[in-house]
Formats: sequence, C-alpha cells, structure tokens
Amino acid sequence: MLREQNKQLARQALREVLRSRLFWLMVGGGVLLDLAQEGTWLLHLAGGGLLFLLVLAILFAHPDLFFLPDPEWGTYYEVRRLREEVRRLRRGQ
Repeated sequence: MLREQNKQLARQALREVLRSRLFWLMVGGGVLLDLAQEGTWLLHLAGGGLLFLLVLAILFAHPDLFFLPDPEWGTYYEVRRLREEVRRLRRGQ
C-alpha cells in the first residue's frame, strides 16, 4: 500500500517537473553551456544570456524578494497553498 502511494507520488512529481518551464529553461541553459565548452564564444554568450533571463524570471515572479512583505502575506500564501492541495487531493479521489 505504502509503496504504491510512493510510486504514484513519484509519477505525479515527475509529471509536474516535466511540465515546468523553469525545468526546461535550466536544461536548455545547461546544454548550451556544455556545448560552449567545446564550441565558440557565441554559445557561451547564448547560454549565459539564457541563465540571466532565468534569474530575472525568478526574481520578477516573486516580488516579495524585493520588498519586505506584510506579516499577514505568509498566512495568505499558506492558506492558498493548503486550499490548492485540498483541491488536488479531492480531484485525485
């Protein structure tokens, strides 16, 4: 029973990772930088630019990294995360 649940959770996590743009951006940046080790400076520039855009996307996706958030926002995000988890669990049953 527990092994089956672990397998289902692993499959679900894999599906979520493979749908993530962040994952594919990181894979693309890594491939470009790996190719750049044996290639030209242009590949270095492309890989570095891709990773720079990735960092910018992460920073702008989380505005609370720039400003100190209101103390109640942590509670808001936690409640929102728990509601999404309950919805996901209800859909799974």
